[in-house]
Amino acid sequence: GYGNMVAKMDSDLPVYGLQALGLKDVEQAHNSIPEMASYYISLIKQVQPSGPYMLAGWCFGGLIAYEMAQQMVANGDKIGFLGLIETWGQPWHDIRFKLHRIKNLIQWGPVGWFKYARYKVFGKSRQDRDIRQLDFIGRAAGESSSAQEIESMKKLYRINYKAGMEYTTLPYPGQVHLFMSEVIIEGIIPDPQWGWSGLTEILPKVFTGNHANILKPPNIDQLVEIFCSEIKKANQDK
Repeated sequence: GYGNMVAKMDSDLPVYGLQALGLKDVEQAHNSIPEMASYYISLIKQVQPSGPYMLAGWCFGGLIAYEMAQQMVANGDKIGFLGLIETWGQPWHDIRFKLHRIKNLIQWGPVGWFKYARYKVFGKSRQDRDIRQLDFIGRAAGESSSAQEIESMKKLYRINYKAGMEYTTLPYPGQVHLFMSEVIIEGIIPDPQWGWSGLTEILPKVFTGNHANILKPPNIDQLVEIFCSEIKKANQDK
């Protein structure tokens, strides 16, 4: 995860991690991405009162980083770097979105149609069941975590999942460095813009492998190299 990335970052680039408030007490968990972003911004401002700010996030964390950038820009702050790892855009489901989705589905071809139909029939129900049970959290937590701690982590995951599903990515005036894997998660229609068309200017980089191993060797070395290079450029321009 993030630990692999931080360990490889250049030593002259300080890196700060932001922890979900609900990890300490799930009853304090934020229920929306804008709330999470606002809270994280308040923490960042305590360490660095003014920009430019370098923000990044992986998957769900990418949506939070995007919302943080939105709020900061609206507040007059400068964003020097915004990196989203394995994060799809989530635009309004208006007629433009639906037509774009249909176009991508048609271009996918018969093999893709079969995969998508199979997922809708079988995979979606399995995914819904897995989210309700979240047994993988218990396996990841290991024997050192109590049953109560595991249940709290499951509750927090459900809160975050709901917040992510309800979030809409609005247009952003800056650039987004987008880092995506070549293997798309099951049930998602391929999109050469990964859902960001019409929302922002993306600078994409595609890595071999899938969602889980983009932060593992050998991808992590190339990812960190790009991060460090772009962040240093942004620091020189401030």
